[in-house]
Amino acid sequence: MGQSIFVKEALRRELDTALRNDSVAEIEDVARRLARRAPTDEFPYEAALAVAYSEGNFAAADTFATYALMRQPRSLAGHLHMFSAYAERKEYDLLLRQFENLARLRSLDEELLTEALIGVFQDSGQWHFLLSYLDTEPKTGNLLLRRLLNEDVILLRLAKLVKKYPSVQAEFIDRIISEKGIEVAFSLWQTFASVPNKNEISIVFNGEFQTRAEPPPFNWTIPYDRAELQEDGGLFVSYPGTGFPLIARQVITAQSGENVLITQAIGRMHDNGGALEWRIRCLRTHVQLHTSVIELVSVSAAEEFEATFNIPDSECAFQAIELHGRPGVLPKPARVEIVSVSINGSPKDKH
Repeated sequence: MGQSIFVKEALRRELDTALRNDSVAEIEDVARRLARRAPTDEFPYEAALAVAYSEGNFAAADTFATYALMRQPRSLAGHLHMFSAYAERKEYDLLLRQFENLARLRSLDEELLTEALIGVFQDSGQWHFLLSYLDTEPKTGNLLLRRLLNEDVILLRLAKLVKKYPSVQAEFIDRIISEKGIEVAFSLWQTFASVPNKNEISIVFNGEFQTRAEPPPFNWTIPYDRAELQEDGGLFVSYPGTGFPLIARQVITAQSGENVLITQAIGRMHDNGGALEWRIRCLRTHVQLHTSVIELVSVSAAEEFEATFNIPDSECAFQAIELHGRPGVLPKPARVEIVSVSINGSPKDKH
């Protein structure tokens, strides 16, 4: 038994050398000897597969790949050949199953494997096979879907799928804004919004600053590292009283004409030490429409701030509402919780 193992290993090394030297006759000779000596070893069949493929004998290559996989289900050479064969033969259901097999092996870079799969469908245009596969929510779904966001030809067809992949929704909306515009993006975002009646979405979405799954920009973006959502709602802000940092931002659709901005806040601010302010501007023209200050007087008592502003009739269907720091003459730290913010106005028919 021991001698047999040594012979087998010697033959494997000999076969490996033959493969490196690209010596077809030697490969075939050593592969046959190794197959007789070690009938359960996949290596001679992988070698025969390489020779058959190089000679264009694809039927034989299929056979050798099958034999290799029978002996070693993790045979990378076998799986790669079958992946290529199914792609060539346009057997897309089998190709996707083979893609799953390769992904489970974890022997290849996932991104390279994903690129290879998507390349097949770029060439064939048979995207519905891949979209149907993604609808089953495979483990590789997030990676595949992120890569598909670059495929303009099917971008809008991804909307229904993206509902099943929350971690991809923000990237999808950003891509839609870039390629199709803010109006299309908002319409699709509404399909993600987890509310009973889409027509009842308030002008400022999530005005109580709850932790929610809906992505920006129609939910809050909070880029400031000294601000965070509280467990029970509310946005806590620690502001040192210097600079105009952007703390929170959201894209909204307030009606044209007069609107009322209402903010509830609680915390501690020092006189002339710094405050917070809301800014509202037209998204298309970048024209600033409104600035109002949140400057607390009481200590740890809730206060309400109300301000009126106007939205022009044209080129201002979408606006950005932003919370910024407002520096003080004598800067001192402020710790504030924005409990809620709302805009009172007659909502547009889609908002």
